[in-house]
Amino acid sequence: DAVAIGTPAGAWYVAVSHATGFAAAALGLAIGGRDRR
Repeated sequence: DAVAIGTPAGAWYVAVSHATGFAAAALGLAIGGRDRR
């Protein structure tokens, strides 16, 4: 959210959301790769 980025809480939320999103994507790719093989 552009408005919340200026606040520490907003920055923390963005960092956490990106970290969890990346972890979920990596996990999905790992599981998908194993299932395809």
